[in-house]
Amino acid sequence: MVFVKKYTCSKYSFEGKRLDKFLVDELKNFSRSQLQRMIKEEEIKVNGKTKKPGYVLTNADVVEIADVKKDQGTLNAEKVDVPILYEDKDVLVVNKPYGMIVHPVDGAKSMSGTLVNAILDKIKKDEFVNLRPGIVHRIDKDTSGALIIARNKKSYEHLIGQFKERRVDKTYLALVCGILEHPEGRIESPIGRAYVDRKRMRVTHESEGKVAISIYKTLKTFKLEHGRYSCSLLEVKIKTGRTHQIRVHMSALGSPVIGDSAYGNKKLNTLFEEKYALKRQFLHAYKLAFVSPATKKEVAVVADLPSDLENVITLLS
Repeated sequence: MVFVKKYTCSKYSFEGKRLDKFLVDELKNFSRSQLQRMIKEEEIKVNGKTKKPGYVLTNADVVEIADVKKDQGTLNAEKVDVPILYEDKDVLVVNKPYGMIVHPVDGAKSMSGTLVNAILDKIKKDEFVNLRPGIVHRIDKDTSGALIIARNKKSYEHLIGQFKERRVDKTYLALVCGILEHPEGRIESPIGRAYVDRKRMRVTHESEGKVAISIYKTLKTFKLEHGRYSCSLLEVKIKTGRTHQIRVHMSALGSPVIGDSAYGNKKLNTLFEEKYALKRQFLHAYKLAFVSPATKKEVAVVADLPSDLENVITLLS
């Protein structure tokens, strides 16, 4: 086995950090399950030896990563209609439709029909070594909207830096249950994984989760069913990019996103599906602003509401 990447912990100052936490933080291109598999199959070693995920690193350690180009499956470009909102030699911004996953996960079952398949022939795929070529951030399968793609490794690293430093502006539109007590607000509640179902997230204590910041503003409120129910259209800016962040934050406020099957209100979800033909969560990545690695100028992109969500607003108005 050939080890192609080494991290000297003294250089990165990771004294006291768990091996699995270090890998998740540093190897953004890999999923948590991929990293767990690599540790189990001895593709990740510390000082030439296999360690458990909970091994605590010291500044004397050297972490080695094996060549991971093998046995990941084959990614093929596919002709899928994904609108391009902006492009230059280094970056694409696409308007991801709902129902499409961003990148393949482990195994062959999702090697087709992903956003990566749709953009593969538009990027320098050979500069990437995994199943997430060009992906610098994600949005949920059933969330639509603007997504940035790096076309090469250099622009990928530049954009990852912007996300780490919170210099990318991300604005969503969300339709939520009820009318919020405060029309505008800032939510700073850490988010971590649920205890039982590890695919779900929850608001938690700072020691158990990661910092998550959402800033919302009410754009419109609506009454429906002769005033029995109400809902609000929000503009939500996220300063962090935690898994399910807006959905978890709004649910914790008692105003979950309408159509959200994991954290939502089942009664209102059913009503909106039957009366307003809403078949997914009403959450859309509306605006993105970032600095282009190519031009060094700010790029601001808007993805208009898709027809299914626009139709809901029209019927409510």
